[in-house]
Amino acid sequence: MLRNISPTASVIPQEYPNITCRSIDVVIPQSGTKRVDKLVNQLITEAKVPSNNPVIAYRSGNRWIQTFKAVYLDETIKEKTRLKQEGVYLITGDLIDGLGLIFAEYLVETIQAKLI
Repeated sequence: MLRNISPTASVIPQEYPNITCRSIDVVIPQSGTKRVDKLVNQLITEAKVPSNNPVIAYRSGNRWIQTFKAVYLDETIKEKTRLKQEGVYLITGDLIDGLGLIFAEYLVETIQAKLI
């Protein structure tokens, strides 16, 4: 699992299409080992080869990339909701035209929530 990855590598190319960024997360091996040489060669290759992966990690000589997988919720999972019928919920931020407003509308329509 990649941790503490800055979103900069994925945001900058969206704002400036002519700029390519990558976030490469590495664990520095012990000095003087063959793993150091291997990591250096991997990083040089990474810099030379074009890649569509903005987030990359090297661990124990392996190259890892960030991927996303769709998850579909079935009816049994939907029934196990933490939302309570006519519960009271506080929503902060983004209520004018963003996700906060969409979530608020969903709560009111589905569970008749009271919103603060």
